[in-house]
Amino acid sequence: HEITKEEAEKTGGAGDFLWRLMIPINRRTINESHPGKRLIENYNLTHPEKQWWGSLPNYRFTIDKKKYYFGNEDYHDFAMESGQLAERKIIEGIRRGFLSVENPTEKDIELIRKIFTRARKEVRDEMYRKRRYSE
Repeated sequence: HEITKEEAEKTGGAGDFLWRLMIPINRRTINESHPGKRLIENYNLTHPEKQWWGSLPNYRFTIDKKKYYFGNEDYHDFAMESGQLAERKIIEGIRRGFLSVENPTEKDIELIRKIFTRARKEVRDEMYRKRRYSE
């Protein structure tokens, strides 16, 4: 399934497509195969009033007060690459003991949000340097 900027517009940025593919909404059984998924599922099951599922990255961005956007192909690559980078960083955070899979707290979710933000910025900045955007 290709991730497009139209899809991002439709959802209003809600519901990170990559995480929604990996984590079914309202799931009540824990996915044992992926620690990142398991962490978020455990958090959502134990914090039903504060569930977090992520959000789609924005296809628009501003650099030096100038507005840019990603076209469909570039947006797809941006969403996929930033999601994959975030996933690698989350797995590394779990491996190094910075994130708790079995008893996640709001602190863990906040760290995951920061990981996504940083991954998106890193990939966006790289794509900007490669002129993979529209004005």
